[in-house]
Amino acid sequence: MSKIPVVEPFNIAKYAKRNNLQMTRSIGLNDNSKLYILTKQNRVDCIQLNKENQIIGAKCAAGSTQNLIDTVAGIIEKIKDRIAL
Repeated sequence: MSKIPVVEPFNIAKYAKRNNLQMTRSIGLNDNSKLYILTKQNRVDCIQLNKENQIIGAKCAAGSTQNLIDTVAGIIEKIKDRIAL
């Protein structure tokens, strides 16, 4: 996931509505951040927010179903040790 500068609180619900995305999954991480996976046909947005709802990472993909699966699987592989159980 790309690191982007932290600016201000991010409203994930408003972003999803504005971009016609469906909240598919929310994954809590050990550092109290959350990874949100938002989808619509042929598109996936993965956004990581810290506990203050500031974006600390984001990755988007579009195209084939396999491309979307590979993108999400790659992100999960990188964070799997940090997933809060």
